[in-house]
Amino acid sequence: MSHKKLREEKNCLNCGQMVEDRYCPHCGQENLQIQDSAFHLIIHYIQDMFHYDGKFWHTLKMLLLKPGQVPLEYMEGKRRRNLEPLRFYVFASTVFFLLLFYFLKVDNWQVATEPKFNYRKRIYNLEQEKKYLGDSPDTAYVDLLKKRVKGSLDSLNKVEGDTTDSGFVFNLSIPESEDTLEGGWLGDWLEKRADERNEELTQKHEGDRTGILSDILNEVIHKLPQILFLSMPFFAFFLKLLYIRKRRNYVEHFIFSIYFFAYMFVVLGVFIGIQNFHTENKILLDIIFYVDSALMLYLFMYLMLAMKRFYRDRWRYLIPRYILLFGLFSIMFIILFMINLFVVYLW
Repeated sequence: MSHKKLREEKNCLNCGQMVEDRYCPHCGQENLQIQDSAFHLIIHYIQDMFHYDGKFWHTLKMLLLKPGQVPLEYMEGKRRRNLEPLRFYVFASTVFFLLLFYFLKVDNWQVATEPKFNYRKRIYNLEQEKKYLGDSPDTAYVDLLKKRVKGSLDSLNKVEGDTTDSGFVFNLSIPESEDTLEGGWLGDWLEKRADERNEELTQKHEGDRTGILSDILNEVIHKLPQILFLSMPFFAFFLKLLYIRKRRNYVEHFIFSIYFFAYMFVVLGVFIGIQNFHTENKILLDIIFYVDSALMLYLFMYLMLAMKRFYRDRWRYLIPRYILLFGLFSIMFIILFMINLFVVYLW
């Protein structure tokens, strides 16, 4: 039942029928007020997730204590007590990524005190100043400053054991060679776009290598929800291949995958929350360490236990399948991540 207020008018907004009670006798729609604020929509969504029959908590408890039982009951038609797979996935993933993006700040990874990156920025600005001056005699002074800054940067690189060139090059284009075959229109377009993107990022961050890498990494991390969502169908497909003799249709493997990913988001969300709980109490720190270790260990074993119950597999077949599934999914995730990195860089 909804938590909204009833309308004072007795006409159904859907079909126009007279409504004596809460529901229209003709179409079944609730006669509720339709004005909603954004805050009310959020509260209403949370109330629906945690409503009186406790579907969310029951589903979470079953996932935790009996791996594989919830998707098994869903496929057997016992769906009243548990939350629907997609609804549970959306809620769990939303909370997890909100926590992740709140606590994970890519900018905090930078070491602002390192002078190396300031030197590169100064070199870039001096190059821009030289372009602005054109053929003016003042360019000689700019060249002198640039030479001194480059000398400082080279000296710092030698001290730190960095033998790379002091300039920043992040280019996906293929070096030109007499023996290089023509890449066609696609290769030409990719090379051109890579050069343009490199120039855009260099101008935006004034040649600061850390700023460029931080910008790209930040975009890649914020694409993780899409990567994980896209990886789910592949995860289910690998299960289909591994259990092809079970003669289960693809949807059954997909339902299993949704519940597993949703449970994974819940555990990782708890892990992030605990990791960012700051305290100086040694006892609490020890408890946090053991709880985090137990969560990660159980999450690593959870998939195997869930496969054991859902597919009713034997251990001698389950362990090789689990290892193969883990390997195939890892490769697929790396491929999707690299594609995402490529797309983020080019666009």
